[in-house]
Amino acid sequence: MLNHLSSTLSGYKPPNMHRWGPGVRDIYALHYIESGRGTLETLEAFLSLKAGDSFIIFPENEVYYYPDPMDPWEYV
Repeated sequence: MLNHLSSTLSGYKPPNMHRWGPGVRDIYALHYIESGRGTLETLEAFLSLKAGDSFIIFPENEVYYYPDPMDPWEYV
């Protein structure tokens, strides 16, 4: 049962060429892609993402996500 929810960096927009990982977070992270394209890699999946897509990073899972060099994403 969820008994605590907090938001950090709500509305923060990293630079277009921002990438993260490979690494493991200790929190959930929800991202929404406003424009452009990018890629999310996990141990189980390799996903091409585009404007309008969302993705969730789960704690303790190794991830790597990065923008498409020709059409870099903007995400929150």
